[in-house]
Amino acid sequence: MLCFLDHPNIIGRCIESTQVRACRATKVVDWKAFWCKFRNDIKNTNLLATVLLAANIGFLAIPSIDQQGLTYWPERLCYMSLLCSLGSIVMGIAVRTPRFFTSYSPFYFKVMVFILDVPFEFFYYGLLFFTAAVVVHVGKNAAVTQVCCAILVITLIITCLVFYWLITEPFDGQWDPCPEGRDCEDKVA
Repeated sequence: MLCFLDHPNIIGRCIESTQVRACRATKVVDWKAFWCKFRNDIKNTNLLATVLLAANIGFLAIPSIDQQGLTYWPERLCYMSLLCSLGSIVMGIAVRTPRFFTSYSPFYFKVMVFILDVPFEFFYYGLLFFTAAVVVHVGKNAAVTQVCCAILVITLIITCLVFYWLITEPFDGQWDPCPEGRDCEDKVA
């Protein structure tokens, strides 16, 4: 899903803008600006993943979900969402610590993009699994009105994302996430 939204490429372009290819060095000022923005994104994603984790636990506490054991698909989907939420939180905590990166080879660069994108990927797949769990549960219980509403909302969200993607462009690393006039709380000194 995120590959469709180009998130790994956005991270890749931002990291690439911090690298000096000629001498395999890193522009420290650009790296600090990228890291400030990235840490804020990770913090927000960790918060949302924590809320998703709580929603999964609440959904699993519903008696009609837990009665049928692990053979019930909504429960399986909810557990997959729960694991994705935990993965997002753990990886988000792991990559929040500022570290310096210099791309010594294309392989290192691709690995770094993958690692920095993992918390976002886990979070979005957790959302996808949770939405699927709710829709499957509502569908199995023959709640026609709720199924129609869920399909309408999901269709609207996908349509909005497609239009957003078609009418916007990435910044390509030209945007300063922590301008000097604004104090970024996580700004690295």
